[in-house]
Amino acid sequence: MVDVLWIGIREEVEAGDFSRLISKLRDEDGYVPQEARILIADIIEGKIVRPANRPRSVNKEYEEQKIADYVRFLQYEYDMKQMAAISKAMEEFKISERSVRTFLARRSESALLTHLKRTRERERLMFKAMAAKDE
Repeated sequence: MVDVLWIGIREEVEAGDFSRLISKLRDEDGYVPQEARILIADIIEGKIVRPANRPRSVNKEYEEQKIADYVRFLQYEYDMKQMAAISKAMEEFKISERSVRTFLARRSESALLTHLKRTRERERLMFKAMAAKDE
């Protein structure tokens, strides 16, 4: 019988996300079904490894956005200097300065504008191609 609480964990592990498996193993009830035991044995034997160069998960994207927004909020609402806002985010989210700066760079206005420009350019080219096809 498959335990409903453990459904989907193998797929997550194969995709490289071990977080739910770890939290289930640390759960206070202590129950580990046979499917989970087999999965853990496969991980230990090296049958399941994290994929190389896997994309960031949606949760991490959301977390990065939240941290970048927090820093900007501190800067604009409380008139904090950037370094002070970064330090506050480091304390709040318990991450390194480098991580905060990386998240800010990924979420910068210039990065968003570049993305929008590329999207508009792509749409313009697609429109031209469709117009040429209709002629």
